Amino acid sequence: MEKMFLKLVLLCLCLWRLDGAFGFIDGKQISVREGETVTLNLGPGNLRVDVIVWWKFAKTLIAEIHKQAKKLTVYDDILDGRFKDKLKLNKHSGSLTISNVRPEHSGRYGINGTNKHFVLTVYAKPVLVNEGDSVTLNSGRNELKANNRIEWRFGDSNTLIAKMNKQDDSITIYDDVLGGRFKDSLKVDKQTGSLTITNTRRKHDGEYRIRIHGANFASKKIRVSVYDRLPVPVISSNCSQCSSSSSSCSVVCSVVDVSHMTLSWYKGNSLLSSISVSDLSISLSLPLEVENQDKNTYSCVLNDPTSNQTQHLDINEIRQKCSGVSDDGKKESALVKDGASVTLPSNLTEIKDDDVILWKFGYENTLIAEINKQDDRFTVYDDVLDGRFKDKLKLDHQTGSLTITDFTIEHTGYYKRKINGVIKRFRLSVQDEKSAKEGDSVTLDSGFTELVEDEFIQWVFIPENKDAIVVADSFTVYKDAAGGRFRDSLKVDQKTGSLTITNIRPEHAGGYGLITTSVFKSFNLIVSDPAKV
Repeated sequence: MEKMFLKLVLLCLCLWRLDGAFGFIDGKQISVREGETVTLNLGPGNLRVDVIVWWKFAKTLIAEIHKQAKKLTVYDDILDGRFKDKLKLNKHSGSLTISNVRPEHSGRYGINGTNKHFVLTVYAKPVLVNEGDSVTLNSGRNELKANNRIEWRFGDSNTLIAKMNKQDDSITIYDDVLGGRFKDSLKVDKQTGSLTITNTRRKHDGEYRIRIHGANFASKKIRVSVYDRLPVPVISSNCSQCSSSSSSCSVVCSVVDVSHMTLSWYKGNSLLSSISVSDLSISLSLPLEVENQDKNTYSCVLNDPTSNQTQHLDINEIRQKCSGVSDDGKKESALVKDGASVTLPSNLTEIKDDDVILWKFGYENTLIAEINKQDDRFTVYDDVLDGRFKDKLKLDHQTGSLTITDFTIEHTGYYKRKINGVIKRFRLSVQDEKSAKEGDSVTLDSGFTELVEDEFIQWVFIPENKDAIVVADSFTVYKDAAGGRFRDSLKVDQKTGSLTITNIRPEHAGGYGLITTSVFKSFNLIVSDPAKV
């Protein structure tokens, strides 16, 4: 037993001696990012006069110092020139500085005659690409040597996806692996060995590794992040008293189903506000208040690390669409009770023989009624737009005014009257009044039986004499909106878009608005004290 113990002790000592001989004592791990500069320090103090220092990368001499001869030499033309113009020696301390490091500089650096060494790891910059674009992963070589063999691998499984043998000039693509995710998408450059991925998809997101075999082995990893194509932001609005010089417009910039993106408002080139989302796929909404007479330029920008999409705000257009400001400068907007009738006036007491009157609806300017007095033609086109105006339009044969009966949410929007080329605009919105007792629940009906696919809606709360506040949209309830008064009290029906307010409190009283791409519906909620009812 004693002999066995002595043998174990001797074995440990031998291993320790071998370990020291190969420089694995006093090692230091250093990690840097691609493009940075790193200095490998010998230690405190200056070199002695009689010292000779040899710096080696693996087993290759890359720099040396002869202090007595005052000679500093860097061998940056070796190893395929990977250290070209990147090495610098400090004649006093003997330290070695490597500038603009790349992944191929990763490895073990040692100094002759000492046990000191460094293990340098250089992390490649991540490659960012938009879905559908092509991206090239650089091998790091301008030209391959005759004995080089290259392997490209992908993912945690380290799956071989491409290889190249320079000696016989052969290239093999394995695009049928991993369920064919790389089918017809890979190409290897026969001169450099770089890998190109065409028509990138989210399934190509991940870590790629290249191994270059030959006289000098090299390996590096490249992280590729594939981003979705950016949608164009949508600007919607809710304005009040836009004909007044002191009024303001509430506009909201929105995008749906995004991740790893930032939505921002800019005034000229100055950032006003922004909101970001990380890895969750959600909707973003960002409100902005602009004065009616504001002459500045505003833009809403959606961006990710690869690109951006910009939507510019046209204040004149928003003011007209939002509040019905007419061409003569007068406001023409009205709130109509659900199911009631409304008349849009022509402002004529009597139609003249040469008058031509056109009535149009919506952003698309769909013709819904027409009068040509000379031909004695009074026509309503109530079969357009899926028949929403069927049997609901009536023209006054004396004045040319248009009446819409049984008005509902599908009739809300922008109307245009054109008389002999002169245009007047109107905006009609559905108004509903709701009453609820404190502590009860109430549902604000959107008027939709089912939302159209991809229809984006917003619910806003309008406190008395204050600006509109977005409290919910198609996907998100903003718990902290309006000072948190709606926390745990709001729910949006995903099918119809209707808004339910639970546990009603006095601070929930006020105006509410439903905004979609085509309609606006408003509610006035009155909250009563159950003890007084």
